[in-house]
Amino acid sequence: MLKKIYLAGTVTATNYRDHVHNAWGNTFELVDPIKRNDPEFANRGTSLDKVIAGEYFIDDDFASTIVTEDKEMIANSDYVVAYIETPTFGTVMEVMFSYILSKPVFVIAPLNIQKDVWLRIHTTMFFTEIDECFETISRFRKLIRVY
Repeated sequence: MLKKIYLAGTVTATNYRDHVHNAWGNTFELVDPIKRNDPEFANRGTSLDKVIAGEYFIDDDFASTIVTEDKEMIANSDYVVAYIETPTFGTVMEVMFSYILSKPVFVIAPLNIQKDVWLRIHTTMFFTEIDECFETISRFRKLIRVY
């Protein structure tokens, strides 16, 4: 059975998500909330691209659905990998929620972001490279949370 990894990160991090799916999709079960949301946007007559461009506003009802489903996906995952080029509220909330659930949280971020005290306390391990992160996770059968 493949380990489930929730892919946290800003909606604009498409290169990160595409790379992870292509390079690691056969090694792990990747839980990608952005790919999950695509049909939801279509059902509302819009797209994620329009939201990113500021052409569509997500109402509170849809926002609640997105966050609730994201939390369920995190709760059902074995690990969380957060890709943080620039911190965003959503990604930081995903890291904190994962930490509260005692999920191992791996953060891929530049060194200057890794210095943040709040992020350091809620992260199991930091990386600067995507593949280094996933290679490390693949070497462990069971990861123990380090506080």
